[in-house]
Amino acid sequence: MINNGITVQQAAENLLNADNILLLCHKNPDGDTLGSAGGLMFALKKLGKMCAICCNDEIPQKYDFLLLKISFLTIYLWTQIEYNVFVTPSQ
Repeated sequence: MINNGITVQQAAENLLNADNILLLCHKNPDGDTLGSAGGLMFALKKLGKMCAICCNDEIPQKYDFLLLKISFLTIYLWTQIEYNVFVTPSQ
């Protein structure tokens, strides 16, 4: 089960049925949240989905290498686009 009461299968179906997906990082981002958001973003894009990652807090400098492959949106930018599904970390 996932925290909001849906199964992993239902979560996968929601992602497959969505066109625009926003992935959110947790507060004080670490390698786990950045890497998993990036991996999921690449998988969703391979399926032809529009996908973006938003990280509200500053990304620590030690993860600068990720910024070469993954672009993170600011709060202002992600509020300018309409998304079908939001994926948030549980914490």
